Amino acid sequence: MSAYDAPLERLLGDSTVGSGPTGVSSAPDGNTVFTANSRSNTVSFVDTTTRQVTATVPVGVRPFAAVPTRDGTRVLTADYGSDTATIIDVASSRVTATVSVGALPHTIATIPVGTFPTGISATAQGDTLYVSNTGSGNVSVIDTATNKVSAVIPAGTAPLGNAVSPDGKHLYIADSAANTCRSPTLKPERRLPAFR
Repeated sequence: MSAYDAPLERLLGDSTVGSGPTGVSSAPDGNTVFTANSRSNTVSFVDTTTRQVTATVPVGVRPFAAVPTRDGTRVLTADYGSDTATIIDVASSRVTATVSVGALPHTIATIPVGTFPTGISATAQGDTLYVSNTGSGNVSVIDTATNKVSAVIPAGTAPLGNAVSPDGKHLYIADSAANTCRSPTLKPERRLPAFR
């Protein structure tokens, strides 16, 4: 992984992380960067001052993204190869839960879930996760209190990344097949917990 000073347009240096880094994100305080390493099935924690790896956490198969919650206490991964999302406690650098987001025709509580999870985001409160399922064209909604899929949102042909607005009212989904960014409209009676 390379660190780059954008205003000065110069390379600061490299950090050796796991094999096949595919996703990178920063902690809210900017002190740590997280990389999803798809070939080594790990997430690396990198100190932004020293550019040294401070922790390597084993996760599901082929993690595609690693994203911290807005409060910085947890990191969430979308594990493309095992159809799971992994939740990591940042303070201890340990996995606290692995949630199945399924492989069709698998269902959880009669809710069909998707294949090939490639993107993940969280609400500011960290109570809800959104996992983009590229293979099935939907987003799995996970309640972090129960670590279960609570809903599935249709999301076009090939949703990759997604992001929640700071106020938690909107979900934005990148659809790579349609070259669009979708923002699903939810009827008030079907709103998800994060859209209160």
